[in-house]
Amino acid sequence: MARLSAVLSFCIQLLPDFTANMLRVLLAPPPPTASTSTGAAPVSPRSPEYQATTSPVHTLTTPSPLSSSADSPAKLLSSTFAQLFSSKKEVNINLLHVDMLSLAISLMMSIGWTWHDGTQSFKPTRQLREMLPDGSQDEQHVLRLCLTGLYFQVFVTFEDSEMVDVQDTVKVEEPVSTRLKLLWSIARPTEAALVDVPRLQEILTEATLSLLRPAALFYHALTLVNPPEALKDPSVDEFEPLCRYMGLPYHLVELLDGVAVEQLFDMWSAAIPPNPHSIVRQPVRATQLVDLPYDYSEVIHMASAFRCPSIPLDENAANVPTMCLVCGQILCSQSYCCQKQIGKESTGACRYHMIHCSGPMGIFLRIRDCAIVLMTTRNRGCFRPAPYVDEFGEADQGFRRGNPLHLNEELYHKLRQLWLQQGISEEVVNQYEIDHRNMQYDWGHF
Repeated sequence: MARLSAVLSFCIQLLPDFTANMLRVLLAPPPPTASTSTGAAPVSPRSPEYQATTSPVHTLTTPSPLSSSADSPAKLLSSTFAQLFSSKKEVNINLLHVDMLSLAISLMMSIGWTWHDGTQSFKPTRQLREMLPDGSQDEQHVLRLCLTGLYFQVFVTFEDSEMVDVQDTVKVEEPVSTRLKLLWSIARPTEAALVDVPRLQEILTEATLSLLRPAALFYHALTLVNPPEALKDPSVDEFEPLCRYMGLPYHLVELLDGVAVEQLFDMWSAAIPPNPHSIVRQPVRATQLVDLPYDYSEVIHMASAFRCPSIPLDENAANVPTMCLVCGQILCSQSYCCQKQIGKESTGACRYHMIHCSGPMGIFLRIRDCAIVLMTTRNRGCFRPAPYVDEFGEADQGFRRGNPLHLNEELYHKLRQLWLQQGISEEVVNQYEIDHRNMQYDWGHF
């Protein structure tokens, strides 16, 4: 721990200007329209004019490499940060494009090194040689600020629906509904009033958990403060104990309350682009596997209706139809008709699709064989039983018995966990050690 503290303190002591500039992304007022329309040159991040004209979208000039060659490491870091916002590179940072979790961790790791006019502004008690995050009040303010920024991202990317199912909606308390409608009118003043309040409340709660879960793990490892017992019980709603553990209000209306939240929403609304639908919707969810039908006969019916895209004949069906469980597309597996050329090597339809769909790992369902195909790089792969079982709970890999099959949710959940935990490559290697027949297959032509 002492060695880690020394390393972190050496790295963090170079971050005062970097921290101040990162905070300006969140707290800077919008620029006047006259300066942007006249094409005035951008100013330096340390000049007084910069503090008066900064906005959620920054564009700074690139410092000369000759002038910064003999500067201190702090100035070099500031130059690197200025290059990130260089107008010549056309790299702009918009609040709606910032990952709030990464920003929160970065600020909490460096907020103690923030200085103003030669004095330490956040921890003025005494100067320390090593300053590390310790769960102080300023770090809690950073977490609250980034959480408010995440709420704003949710408001901007939320798609309101006029058709609300009354039976499926959760009852929303009147203070929460009033607060959400007010912030909606501030964040999106040109649109109609908010209608689907229960859905927005659900997404805001999900966004809160997505930010506080990793932050709680980070501070648990940092401070060794034990979490409450309620967080260890999966049957208990984790929203309230998680907020208590992080020292935040445990009611959504209290997290959104305050004049400062309204002012921040009003200031950040200037950064909304003309087409906000192109922005990544928050909170970002992990890519899940597709939902499979309960009855396997429906999967077979889908395969019977599939036609090879390379041979435009109505009566020609694919010999080995294979479904990608990441996107749901059905492909021709192990057939010459759909092979693609990558460089000097010909690859099968599944491997070519894997490169453009899921990257270095792929998971497919061979429908006529009732088997799962796991594939990874270097032309490796393996077979696993499909998550369909008969009335006795037995899988039928190869579909030899022909008994009616239904989806086993527990087996499919294990496949989901294998996908989410990036364990496909490890599973393929383990299957190679167990069954050497996997080496006989040419996985590049699948």
